[in-house]
This record gives sequence, C-alpha cells and structure tokens, in this order.
Amino acid sequence: MNNSIKNQFSIIKDPRLERKRLHSLVDILVLTICAMLSGAEGYTAIEAFGRNKKKWLEGFLSLKNGIPSHDCIRYVLTRLPPEELQLAFIQWVKEIKKKRPESIAIDGKTAKGSQSKCHNGYSCTTQADRY
Repeated sequence: MNNSIKNQFSIIKDPRLERKRLHSLVDILVLTICAMLSGAEGYTAIEAFGRNKKKWLEGFLSLKNGIPSHDCIRYVLTRLPPEELQLAFIQWVKEIKKKRPESIAIDGKTAKGSQSKCHNGYSCTTQADRY
C-alpha cells in the first residue's frame, strides 16, 4: 500500500490531548478504512479486523502500541468532524484514480451441463466495461 492514504488522512487534526495519544490518528483511520472496505460494521468489528490482519497492517502502519481497542476507535471517530473525513477520503480516492491505469474486469464461467468425458465444457468470458 502506498503512502497516499496516510498522506491524505494526516491532514486531519487529532481531537485528543497529546499526552493521551496511545495510537496515532493515521493508524486508527487507516485501520478503520481497511476494515470497513472489508465489510466490518461497528467498532468491535474494526478492532477484530485489526487483530486478525495485524501482520499485514504492520507492513504500512506504525502500530507502536498494537491494535487500538474498540473503545479507542469509537472515542476518536466520534470526535472527528465528518466533513474532514469525507474530504480526506474523496481526495484519497481521486489520487488513486489518477495513478491507476484503466482496467477491465473479466469474469469467466463454464456452462452447466456442457462438460463430458471428452470435452472440458463450454467456457464463456464476459467483460465489464465502463460507461
């Protein structure tokens, strides 16, 4: 994962007192985004995702004090201005879109009942095109 997500979310001001910051704001936000993009719903699910994917997350987050608890995640997220989060997220998506080449999603299926001892089956490939 490149640093663009960390760069975009590092502009958000941390609402916590400096002396009470056990986890970096960027770590909490990136963990939350990764978890939500993976289907996590709620603070405990975000924490569980972090614990399950800790080794992967350590590849690009500092996580000096481990995975933040669901209480920590809730505390931070409920104190951040939604407009700032939305703006940072939109900027991150725009940055990704600029850097990525256009891609075409291809999906293949084998027709049911078309397989026999002599024939592997009728395969059909479809392309999802942008409009």
